[in-house]
Amino acid sequence: MSVLGLTLGALEVGVLCSSVLYGVATTQAFLYARGRFKDPIWLQIFVGFVWILETAHTVFIWSDIYSLTVINYGNPETINGTSWSPFASILFTSLLGTTVQSFFGYRVWMLSERLIIPLIIWLGSIFRLGFGSAAAIRFLQAKSLTAYLERDQWMVTTALVISTVIDIINTSALCVYLRRRRSTFKSTQRIVDKLMMYSIETGLICSACTLTTVICSLAMPDNLVYFGMLMIYAKLFSNSLLTSLNARRVFRHGGPNGEGHVLSSEQASSHEDSAVALEVSFGRSNHSNTIHPDLSLSQSFDIGTTKVLSLA
Repeated sequence: MSVLGLTLGALEVGVLCSSVLYGVATTQAFLYARGRFKDPIWLQIFVGFVWILETAHTVFIWSDIYSLTVINYGNPETINGTSWSPFASILFTSLLGTTVQSFFGYRVWMLSERLIIPLIIWLGSIFRLGFGSAAAIRFLQAKSLTAYLERDQWMVTTALVISTVIDIINTSALCVYLRRRRSTFKSTQRIVDKLMMYSIETGLICSACTLTTVICSLAMPDNLVYFGMLMIYAKLFSNSLLTSLNARRVFRHGGPNGEGHVLSSEQASSHEDSAVALEVSFGRSNHSNTIHPDLSLSQSFDIGTTKVLSLA
């Protein structure tokens, strides 16, 4: 493949795929906004903040590709230059990864009520943000892209490796704690299995993209294939977050707008597999036997003769 294909071509493909994923994330954000979930205000603001970061990241990568293909058309030497757009792209990727992974760490804390693993996740996220921010600043200070790749690319690679480790820890912890919530009820077991499968799938997608980006950066350090992958990787964070929030409606007994309800004792007893009634809620937050916000699965407890399993 030509040098232009591995540089400008890789960036164009990365921008195209990233734009598609941005459209998916925007649709998910719209569905969340109209889903009427009873989430705390801070979580709603958090979702809006993530979408704003995604929008800013998308604007900068569009600006970068427009500058390279339109403003500097016929001048391929500009590919070797440095500008604000790639700097902002690297920075927003780090911010998105740190923000979403920290939220998933919080979810592990709420689910397990233990701080050891969440602290590891949060600490790793801070290191990831540090390396990513340093890489972005060094990119802006570099005299050329070639000089940056030769001297400071290891920062991006280190941030990606840390991100992969965090994804694996998040996924493993969620699966372990979800498995501990398994019940003798078949309906509850099915729900836990679905949640575990979902956690594994989203974790594998993010980890696979990260590993591919790291491999490209190490195997082809003299082109921009890894940078195109980095643009795609940034969009996986918001999509995994918004999909996990919107997926709650799947476990509801209500309509498509997420209007769930709890089965009564009489309704639950009329079906063998419906002995477990489901209540989906993000609006309550106590630490003992109540429904936690932002959980993939929380403790089950008794309300009369009905078992209520809280999901998120």
